[in-house]
Amino acid sequence: MNKLCVSIFVEDYQKAEKILVKYIDEIDLIEYRFDNIIYPERMKKIIDSFNKDIILTIRTLNEGGMFNGGKRELLSRYMSLLKLRPNFIDIGISTGIYRNLLDKARENGIKIIGSYHDVKGTPDKDELQIIYQKIHETKPDIIKIVTTARSIQDNLVILNFLKEVNSDIPMVAFCMGKKGKLSRIASPYLGSYITYVSIDGGGTAKGQLTIEEYLLIRRILND
Repeated sequence: MNKLCVSIFVEDYQKAEKILVKYIDEIDLIEYRFDNIIYPERMKKIIDSFNKDIILTIRTLNEGGMFNGGKRELLSRYMSLLKLRPNFIDIGISTGIYRNLLDKARENGIKIIGSYHDVKGTPDKDELQIIYQKIHETKPDIIKIVTTARSIQDNLVILNFLKEVNSDIPMVAFCMGKKGKLSRIASPYLGSYITYVSIDGGGTAKGQLTIEEYLLIRRILND
């Protein structure tokens, strides 16, 4: 069953709080991005504010995020996130710290989202399969593959891949970018495990629908 996740930069919590309260019964997860937060432990009260499953992550520049430090600093910040005891940690496989952090998360009973983000485009189905296998062999709790749509056709590439991969591990797959909105709408109906939405037009990724937009579209499609 598809889960709805609101994704916010943790420093935007006050701006997001009213929207979260308004739609809390529709939300399954909240993802807090810690790209720019040096001392994550100061945010514990925020992530404990709602009785929802929590995803914590740090997205690097190469993944379309804002963290611009080295591997040692990234690992240190992720270790601080583990101390906050979230339900999930999202770790990019291209960060260079994936396997180290994978073991640490497991030691602490924290579930892992093994993720891949391509900010340049959408690979063909053969390359997507290689990426999938690379993540799958580490046995995370969720596999997440996100690409960027440079054309409407790219949506079809990622959606066909999602439909055909037949994963034994829950999968998340869609395209970022303005031209990727189609995949964000359609992917839940093809088995994508989590749908990410924003609280406003800014969001945490290009092409993200707001929660209001997504819920309206979902009601229309489900009628």
